[in-house]
Amino acid sequence: MTPPRAWATACGALALASAAFWLAAGSGWLLPQNWIWHADGWPRAPWTLLTGALVHFQAPHWLGNLLALGAVAVLGMALGATGRDALALLVAWPLGTLAL
Repeated sequence: MTPPRAWATACGALALASAAFWLAAGSGWLLPQNWIWHADGWPRAPWTLLTGALVHFQAPHWLGNLLALGAVAVLGMALGATGRDALALLVAWPLGTLAL
């Protein structure tokens, strides 16, 4: 995988995961309460460190986050983000949630 492709793939995977959660929650296929991150409950549900950022209750919030992710993707591509940068993005995501 070439370095710019790794960045685009990481950002695209995050966008697709967010869209999948939005569609699944909207259709009633999953209960958002099971995927939301809670400061006191994450040790019992560690997957919420990853999924908490994917769950949105309102369309404007979801679309705003997708636009922000698009800006991050374009900026990373313009700056020549490497595969290591893409890995850092994916590692920083749950660590950022944990820092809350």
